[in-house]
Amino acid sequence: MKISVKIIKGSECTIEVQEDMSIAEMKQIVSNNLQIPVASQKLVYLGKPLSNEKRVRDYPQIKDGSKLICTVLPSTVTQKQPDDQNVLKNAMYKFLTNYYSAADALKILTPFMKEMDTSMSSLSLDDLERFAVTYGSEEKLTT
Repeated sequence: MKISVKIIKGSECTIEVQEDMSIAEMKQIVSNNLQIPVASQKLVYLGKPLSNEKRVRDYPQIKDGSKLICTVLPSTVTQKQPDDQNVLKNAMYKFLTNYYSAADALKILTPFMKEMDTSMSSLSLDDLERFAVTYGSEEKLTT
């Protein structure tokens, strides 16, 4: 089903959600569309906040065409550039949604990002040096 999410005094997007999707997963889709970190989002429907642990089906009032309000919680950290992992995650999500539903894209993306994080954290200095030598020369970067 398609629902709208509107930021108070801000932008709006329409997202595709499934009834078995968690509110946390829905917040990730909102994050990818509106560039609001999941931790800074509070989704509200009919004046009541939605719980991250619940699923869309736990809110039977939410139907196709419903409109949610997203309040942006104040950040305790100053605004900064998104980290590289979020940039990769957002790019992968946008790519995957060209071929899969939003829910399926998240099902693919979540384990991929966990596997990538595990793989990257297990790299040795020798691995990083080989990577730098292989891909870091100017000739290879410009061709």
